[in-house]
Amino acid sequence: MKRPRGAKTEWEWRQASYDETVHHVEELEAFEEPKAPALRGLMDGIRTQVNQRQYAQATSTLDQVLPKLVPIYEEYLRQKEARPQYEQQLAEQSPRLDPLKAAERPSQPMTAKAADADAALDDARAKAEARDWVAGLEQMQAVHTAVDELEQLTNDPERAKFLADIGTLDGIVQPPGCTAFQTQEADWAAIAALKEQIAPAGDSGDYAGANTMIGGLREKVDAFKAKHDELEQQKQAYDAALAQVQPRLQAASALQPPYAKLQPQVDELAGVMSQSEAAALAEEFEPALALINDLTAKLDTLDEARKTIDEQKQKFDEAMTALRPKLDAAAKPGSTPAIEG
Repeated sequence: MKRPRGAKTEWEWRQASYDETVHHVEELEAFEEPKAPALRGLMDGIRTQVNQRQYAQATSTLDQVLPKLVPIYEEYLRQKEARPQYEQQLAEQSPRLDPLKAAERPSQPMTAKAADADAALDDARAKAEARDWVAGLEQMQAVHTAVDELEQLTNDPERAKFLADIGTLDGIVQPPGCTAFQTQEADWAAIAALKEQIAPAGDSGDYAGANTMIGGLREKVDAFKAKHDELEQQKQAYDAALAQVQPRLQAASALQPPYAKLQPQVDELAGVMSQSEAAALAEEFEPALALINDLTAKLDTLDEARKTIDEQKQKFDEAMTALRPKLDAAAKPGSTPAIEG
């Protein structure tokens, strides 16, 4: 049976489309498109039909293949265009991410953002492995955004300042030597408490707040040490004055009978001394020193009073010494006291 001439003509009109379709299938094969083998089978079948002069069947098959190939080829073009862009993004973002993840002492927001970047990167790779480079490229935008945000967190100037200062806290918070004053215990406890708040603040990502705390800590420690030095100087002045006055006070407390009338003054000295000791115990050294100075003045007054008594006693003793022979003579039997004048 003769084939109608029209069938061959119809095929010849489609030959260019067939050749182009074969070229497209070859592109899909080179791209390792999963549907390429099936399409290759159809195109080879059409070639066999043509070779056997089954032009009507070849034309019919090609007409069925072309509508199916169009979306496959269009998707291929999209993926072909997206693939190098995806691979470029992957090559750029991965080297950025790794050193940021290895940054010194990452804050909680940095750790969370690095996890976001890792998750987005894993998702992008999974899509690319599934040969969906378009979706992979879209996901790489999320990776890019996360890496940018992580880089901003990592390079925060406040973070750099925090990292430079956090290691100095132990050196800053060193109690001064010499005397530990009870009146400063609450201040030192506040300093220690503030120090413990700094690292958590920085690690939470609040570097500005942590740096403000470090500045406040330095101010508190400086104020504490200045007050400590002041108290130390006041205590030394008090101790020196006390060392001078104690022997005098002990001597004054051991009054001999001739000084009995000075006992009220001695008792007053004891009261002033008691007040001074109480003030010193409360670490109020300036008032304590003032009382010691007052005590010194009272001791000077007491010494003057004793000196006056000593002088009066000496005059009395001298008068008695001069009078003693006359008294002794008058005391002899038969003696008549001489009448002077």
